[in-house]
Amino acid sequence: MTAISPSASQPSFNITQLNPETLIYFDKIADVQMIQDEWKMVVFYNMTTYWRACTYIEKYVDHTLSNSQKQTDIIAMASQLKHDVSELQHFNTFLQTQHQQRYRRGLINGVGYIANAMFGVLDSTFAEKYEHDISSITKN
Repeated sequence: MTAISPSASQPSFNITQLNPETLIYFDKIADVQMIQDEWKMVVFYNMTTYWRACTYIEKYVDHTLSNSQKQTDIIAMASQLKHDVSELQHFNTFLQTQHQQRYRRGLINGVGYIANAMFGVLDSTFAEKYEHDISSITKN
């Protein structure tokens, strides 16, 4: 039995650099189709670690501020930290209360179903599915 294989010392291909003046003609093999697709990615992040870290930062800044009353050179920095923490609390409050403002506008939510069919917008059916998926992932 004889096996023929290309030699490791000789390449089985040849690369030739073309001159800029050389014209290239492509022969039509088949029609080209332009396919465009759009994907929507829904991401879930468990915020428990974030909320815990915010609580620790808040306690640390309060502790630093209470100790800085004795040292005048730290008061300005501690005051700025307190301001930053209060700004973070404001955004956290906004983050926590934003989803409660959403409500179903129609009796049967027909607009949501139509928008989903036409534009791929998430409707209440997908919201319930994602809520179920997220709760099952959280339990595991």
